[in-house]
Amino acid sequence: MCIRDRYMGLAEVPRNNPDNKKLVENALRTLGMLATDAAAAKEIAQSGALQSASAALKRHPDWRRAGLSAMQLLDGTTSTPESLQEVKKTGALAMAVRMLNNEAERELAQSSADNKPEGEEANGELEEVAQVKVMDVLSGKQLGELRNAGIRVLKRLVDPEEIGRLKNDMAKLDNQLKPNSSELGLFEELNDKLGTLSTLTSLPEVAEESLRLDVHVPTLDIAKKLAVTGAEFPLKNSIIPNLIGMFSNLSNLN
Repeated sequence: MCIRDRYMGLAEVPRNNPDNKKLVENALRTLGMLATDAAAAKEIAQSGALQSASAALKRHPDWRRAGLSAMQLLDGTTSTPESLQEVKKTGALAMAVRMLNNEAERELAQSSADNKPEGEEANGELEEVAQVKVMDVLSGKQLGELRNAGIRVLKRLVDPEEIGRLKNDMAKLDNQLKPNSSELGLFEELNDKLGTLSTLTSLPEVAEESLRLDVHVPTLDIAKKLAVTGAEFPLKNSIIPNLIGMFSNLSNLN
């Protein structure tokens, strides 16, 4: 078996075994180690490994160890100009943002649970805390490695063109959002884009470019529409924090 075939074989593992946690985890860990070599990184980026990893982790967001290996794989494949160009074709930015957002949400959920006086949790909250406790556990060191790798990946993948696309996406959503809108698909897309902007603008250089390109203009218009939509709308508990996060990041520049 030639080396390229080996990469292709490993890339197929998450695609062909999306529910086999151990196989996916081992394949991503091996690919991540191989991607530290510049020549291998480009081959891996072209193999479809990132797309199959993204699909498996979107299906199983609780696979945190596999997620750490996937982020390390992204870190390796974005570390050279040649492989970086290949990675940009795969939609890997969305995977990196999703993994970082998932970790942030888990941290918030665990913090809320820890701060609740004993006996005050509602049934739904107890179930949520139980899910946090049974999923993969990452050590503090591993969480640091995931976040640091994620920041490096975002800095390499985000460019003015990407921010411009996000502005266009927000402008389209602004046009689609009407008073009393309640279409779930529309709010799911809005939440996804706002989550991406909230994460990306945590990087000062991205926040500056976002201000320069006026990404906040359609986003602010959306916020005003939501304010008059009513007390409740789909995914409110995610959309509002994402809006606050984005504008907080932008205001920190001043």
